[in-house]
Amino acid sequence: MRSIRIPKFFIPSAVTAASILLGYLAILSALHDYFVTAAWLLLLIALLDSVDGRLARALDATSDFGAQLDSLADLLNFGVALSILFYRAFFVDWGLIGMVLSFMPTLFSALRLARFNVENEDNAVKAPYFTGLPTTLSAMLLASFVIFAGEMWTLNAPHLIPAVLVLLVSFLMVSEVPYATNATLLSGLRVKNSKKVVALIFLISLLALPAKAFFMWTIAFVLLGFVRSVYETLTDRS
Repeated sequence: MRSIRIPKFFIPSAVTAASILLGYLAILSALHDYFVTAAWLLLLIALLDSVDGRLARALDATSDFGAQLDSLADLLNFGVALSILFYRAFFVDWGLIGMVLSFMPTLFSALRLARFNVENEDNAVKAPYFTGLPTTLSAMLLASFVIFAGEMWTLNAPHLIPAVLVLLVSFLMVSEVPYATNATLLSGLRVKNSKKVVALIFLISLLALPAKAFFMWTIAFVLLGFVRSVYETLTDRS
């Protein structure tokens, strides 16, 4: 019997396709008012988003097709699906203002991804920092807030909070605030076996407080990048 050989580039593309399927399921969940389920699906998609790129590099299967597919998947999952989730969960009764607010993750994700794609074409060497908040991290922050709100307020959160979060995340995505990549962030820790220490703390907090840990970690990282940017700007001027 002849063995069937699967092309290398098919594997990371299949992971990306699986994330698109999950994004579609997240949209359906949000439309049927399963908001926390949709949020958990988006967090799972964020995990897959880090896997497909690693797989492509490990298999030496990177391609322009894979990069474009990944970018389109990010727009669907971290833009459209997230917008629908926030509209249904928080802004459905806000009329035109709610429509505008819920559209912002889609619009600013598109702008962020377009800029990222252009910068990647111009720079062959991978920079240690992202310019602006990555779409994956912005989606993790907003999706984890939905889970956090479901735990704290049964999703009856003061609607000013999700509105402020959407505005903050949208601004940071297209800002010049530098956000460290995972490797750069961990290399700055002066702890032996720092990756293991951070992973252990993260896992313990996630197991102990799953509905709160994701939100706390992501908002801490988002604020850390912003505070570092302000500090470096002030020190450069002095």
